[in-house]
Amino acid sequence: GKMHRPNMVIGLVLAILAAGAFCVHADPKSKESDKPTIAPMMCEACRGTVEHILEMAPEPKKRNLQRMVELLDEPKVVCDIKYFERGGAEIVDGEITYQKYKWPPPDMERGCEIFLGDFENAIIKAFLQQGNDPNDKLTRRICFEKTTA
Repeated sequence: GKMHRPNMVIGLVLAILAAGAFCVHADPKSKESDKPTIAPMMCEACRGTVEHILEMAPEPKKRNLQRMVELLDEPKVVCDIKYFERGGAEIVDGEITYQKYKWPPPDMERGCEIFLGDFENAIIKAFLQQGNDPNDKLTRRICFEKTTA
């Protein structure tokens, strides 16, 4: 039979993602990345941006086009450097760590603004179509499928 390679690749990617490395190619030290560093940074910025929007508009049922447009028309709010500085504090081994994202807050802020500027419509659409999908699935859909950030 024919090999369905794309499914294997998707399975592999999901397995890697499940291991917690969201931006697989986002290791600045990785030799495998033939993309310039902007790509992994944009992936992280995408993740951070989506996570922040999720925090600002957590309930899919309460989202509507007008609300999402208003939200994303304020890149200064969505990309507020304070959010990235706070880094969505994570608890690791009982220690609170604030460096959730791999890139410094100013880079995340800039990446977020670029990302919103380039993909506002795709982001809004994905958020409005989230339905009952879990947030990490939405994040993945936006960052890997809709925008290839």
